Amino acid sequence: ASLPNIHMQIAHPCIFQTSRTVEQLLAIARPVGAMNALYRFNGNANDASGTPNNGSLGSGVTIQADTTGTLDQVAVSDGSSVNGKITLTSSGASSAGGLDFSGQSVWSIGGRFYLDAVAGTTQTLIDLGGLEIGLRVNASNQFEGYFYDDAGAQVLATSGNVASASTWYDVFVVADGDELILYVDGSGVAYTPMLGRIADTTGSSAYRLFADSAGNETAGRMGLIEVHNTALTPWQVKQKSQNDIIPVDMREAADYAAQCSLLYNFSRQTDSFDSAGSPLVNDITDSSRSASANNGTPIGTSTANKTADAPGTR
Repeated sequence: ASLPNIHMQIAHPCIFQTSRTVEQLLAIARPVGAMNALYRFNGNANDASGTPNNGSLGSGVTIQADTTGTLDQVAVSDGSSVNGKITLTSSGASSAGGLDFSGQSVWSIGGRFYLDAVAGTTQTLIDLGGLEIGLRVNASNQFEGYFYDDAGAQVLATSGNVASASTWYDVFVVADGDELILYVDGSGVAYTPMLGRIADTTGSSAYRLFADSAGNETAGRMGLIEVHNTALTPWQVKQKSQNDIIPVDMREAADYAAQCSLLYNFSRQTDSFDSAGSPLVNDITDSSRSASANNGTPIGTSTANKTADAPGTR
């Protein structure tokens, strides 16, 4: 029996000079994609991701220089009632770049946080959709990621260690559809099975930093807050360490090309075939930084079978 014909597309294969871990390879194979929101607090609470999920500062929140030297500026809340929060405006559903994650089962939120005190009361850091999804320090002074599923049950991922006051932490909550995972300083510290999607609370306008839906506010600082509608991999979260302030999706784009010894770019392929049944394709060229011309010839085709595609064709 003859084997069936297989039509396969490969884009930008890379040959590395050094070894890569499984997580590093998965991070390249499953990129972060566009952020739903990125708050750098460079003078304001505007969304730097390119989507209009901008925030407004309460009178108890100021933008200050980061004294640690790892961030440019940070948002500082005095924790005052009503005014010590940042109110965010969602541009719509998370699938369209907004902050409404109702009905979704995959997402990531997090950033850098500093508590003025750990007083044995719940201190909310991020609350999107009025308890739809969020990140807080609970009454036991432990970091806690949460969401309410479509059955009305609260799903929690709680750290075992107690947070300290006057200390910067990198904290991320990732929902990958199977588990709710809490990361503190790049390490996974809690894993909770997910039994459903986020509760459908479409239309909620409660999107806040430094405050919960009841208006209780948190005194502290935060910087480089990120919201994704994809699940960050463990390696991607680990890259967000105290000395790594470049968002990982931007870093991967640069690293992928810079670290490849050979990086092949395939020209567009047409849907046409020659008389022998071979696809009509362009040359395969090495576009890496290497000075050598490690170019290739398509398998199963001869020079006579290659043709230049018109712009706009595949």
